[in-house]
Amino acid sequence: MTETLTPQSQISIFADFLDEEVYIIGQFAEQVAVPAGDDVFAAGTNVRSLHVVIEGALQARIQPAAGDEVVVGEIQPGDVFGELSFLDGLVRTATVRCVANAVLLRVSRHQFDRLQGEYPTIAAKLMGDLALVLALRLRAADAMIAGLSAKANR
Repeated sequence: MTETLTPQSQISIFADFLDEEVYIIGQFAEQVAVPAGDDVFAAGTNVRSLHVVIEGALQARIQPAAGDEVVVGEIQPGDVFGELSFLDGLVRTATVRCVANAVLLRVSRHQFDRLQGEYPTIAAKLMGDLALVLALRLRAADAMIAGLSAKANR
């Protein structure tokens, strides 16, 4: 997987990584092309992998108990997704569908564990960045809940 990550440092999750560190992560990852219309994974599946969008556009979708599928997120180049199942090992909470041909970088949990064994500092840096991504998403969800709550109380 040598050609995948040369200076992909413009990808936001890798913004604070040296080019050599990004290259090393690339040795433990797989580049995947996904055509428009295909699902990267479906809600309810149990696959422990993290994805970074190199190019293309995707949507995160959920299926409420009653009603039509709902788009809950737009995923663009530089975004990371799949981090919840990657970290906790539980089933996927959403389906991620490709809406424009995409190229993804996929890191399985097994490959990450290998990275952690061989390059613990790089793995720790990646986990720190994932923690930041999760914190920002939690803050956004909190703000959305507060907005919905305020709207309901009017």
